[in-house]
Amino acid sequence: MELLAPAGNKEKLEVAYHYGADAAYIGGALFNLRHQSKNTTTEELAEAANLAKSLGKKMYLTLNAFLHEDDTENLKSYLKEIKHIGLDAYIVSDLGSLAIVKEVIPDAEIHISTQASVTNSYSCKMYESLGASRIILARECSLDEIKKIRDNTSLELETFVHGAVCMAYSGRCMLSNTLNDRDANKGDCSQVCRWNFKTYIEEKTRPGEMMEVETDGNYTTILSAKDLRMAEYIHLLQGAGINSIKIEGRMKSVYYVAGVVRVYRKLLDTLNDVGIDNFEEAIRKEPVINYLEELDTISRRESDTGFYFEDKKDIKSTDKGYLKGRRLMGMIADDVDKDSGYSKINVYNTIKKGDKLIYIGRDFLNYTDENFELFTKDDEGNFYQVDQIRQIDNAYIKSSVHNFSKYDILTVEE
Repeated sequence: MELLAPAGNKEKLEVAYHYGADAAYIGGALFNLRHQSKNTTTEELAEAANLAKSLGKKMYLTLNAFLHEDDTENLKSYLKEIKHIGLDAYIVSDLGSLAIVKEVIPDAEIHISTQASVTNSYSCKMYESLGASRIILARECSLDEIKKIRDNTSLELETFVHGAVCMAYSGRCMLSNTLNDRDANKGDCSQVCRWNFKTYIEEKTRPGEMMEVETDGNYTTILSAKDLRMAEYIHLLQGAGINSIKIEGRMKSVYYVAGVVRVYRKLLDTLNDVGIDNFEEAIRKEPVINYLEELDTISRRESDTGFYFEDKKDIKSTDKGYLKGRRLMGMIADDVDKDSGYSKINVYNTIKKGDKLIYIGRDFLNYTDENFELFTKDDEGNFYQVDQIRQIDNAYIKSSVHNFSKYDILTVEE
C-alpha cells in the first residue's frame, strides 16, 4: 500500500518524504479546501514537483473545492499556468472540475476526492468512464463495503486512516456558511463544529422548561467528531483491497507530519515484512509498539475507528477538548556541521537553556536532552553561546547525546 501524507506547504512536503511517505498531497493557490494552510505558489509547486521526482516520490494536487459558474474560467486559467509542472495526479470532487482538468490537460491522472461521497462500485465505474484512475472512498464506507467495492472495480482505491473527521457527511457542512459566511466547500471552513456550545433542549410536554446539555466544563462538544485512528488495523485495509492509505492534516505542524508519517511507515514496513496474518502479534512487540505509543505524544482529539467496523459504524463526538502532546520547538535545517557539532535550527517556539528537549528522527525513536547548548552566529562566522533562542535565522544547537541530521525534530512535553 502507498503511504500518502499531507503537505500544507513545501516544508511539510519535504518532511513527509523524509519521514517515509511514498506520496504527498498539496494545495495550490486556488480551488482546494484548505485556504488557510499557506498553500504553494506556482513557482513553489514546480519546485516541490521536482523534489518529488528527484526522490522517486509522487505528488498530488488538491483541486477539490466545488465550483460555481464564475469559477470555471479561473480554473482553466490556473490549470494552463501549472500544466507544465507535470504533477502526478489531480484530486477533484466536482464533476465540472474533472471535465475542465481533462479539457486543459487531457492526459492528467484524476483522483476522485472523498468529498464526492463515493460509497459504491457503480459510482466507481461511472467515474472511470469519465477518466478517473483512483477513488478516494467516502469516510462512511465500512471494511465490508470496501471489499465488495474492490470485487467490482479495477480502479485504485484510497482511504483515510488518521486525522480529523468532519461531523457532516463527507465534509458537506453548512455551519460555517450559516454562522460566519465562510464557505467550507470552497476551502474557507471556520471549523464551527470544534467550538464549545451551550446547548438546551425542551421536552414536548414541558414547554418553557429548558434543560442544558453539558458534557464537560459547562459546555458540550456534541458537534465535534473524534479523530480517526486506524494504525492498528492497516492490515485489514490491505486485505480489503486498499491501494493507498491517507493521513489527514495539511494544516497541522511539521511535528504532526513527521510524527504520524514515521509511525505509519514503521507499521507498513512491519506489515510488508510479516504479512497480514502475523501483523497483530508483531505490533505488540518492541520496537513497533513503542512507535505506536508515539502517536499519543502528538496533539490530537480523542480517536476511534470511524465507520470501518459494522458493529460501531458511526461518528462519535469528543467528550474532551483538544488533547495536548509535545510542543514543537524546532527542526534541524540544512546547516549541520558534523565536525564542529553545531546544528542550525528552524525555531518555532522559544528554546531556553535547561529545557528538557525530546528529539525525534527518521532513524531513531527519541532522545531526551537537558544539557544541550544554544548559540547564535555573527556575520563573520563566530558562534556565541546564549541562554535562549527565538525565531531567528542564525540559531544553532549542540548536543552531547545526539548527532543531529536535517529534519530532526525538537520538542518538549506540554
